[in-house]
Amino acid sequence: MFYHVKTVTPKDNFILSVLFTDGVKTEYDIKPLFDKWEVFNDLKTIPGLYQQVKVDAGGFGISWNDNIDLASEELRLNGVICTDNNILKITAAKVVGNYMLLLTFSSGEKRIFDATQLTGSAYEPLKDIKIFENFKLSHGVITWMDEEIDCAPEYMYKNSYEYTELNISKQKV
Repeated sequence: MFYHVKTVTPKDNFILSVLFTDGVKTEYDIKPLFDKWEVFNDLKTIPGLYQQVKVDAGGFGISWNDNIDLASEELRLNGVICTDNNILKITAAKVVGNYMLLLTFSSGEKRIFDATQLTGSAYEPLKDIKIFENFKLSHGVITWMDEEIDCAPEYMYKNSYEYTELNISKQKV
């Protein structure tokens, strides 16, 4: 799927506010790119360069100059989805397979989350499928065991993938 950027706005602390042509808005943190690609350090060291970000022709990405750019898919898939009040919430959820959840977010997007990636002692009780399937949606957050265990919607969004009917049909229900 191709995403097209409509507008991009540089915010404080090297966060970009990105609006896509389908109405979805993300916030993308470019700070991790400073360590990943040396060229992005210019955004810190060259005065005013960071503020000069612009949408590329066709909306397929953004750029600052000929050397520094980002694809629209990067901005969409690795940005944090924002809603009108800037708080991402889960509005509906259902089990669709073995440790798989179909989540509907406040942005309107539906995504598949594989809960086997929830590791560590805090999530140990979820290895019991009956406990996992007995989740509750509380104030936009998935919780288990009377809200003793939870997972941030932002984490679930970032670590899930786009829902299609095909995704579900491949899962063993």
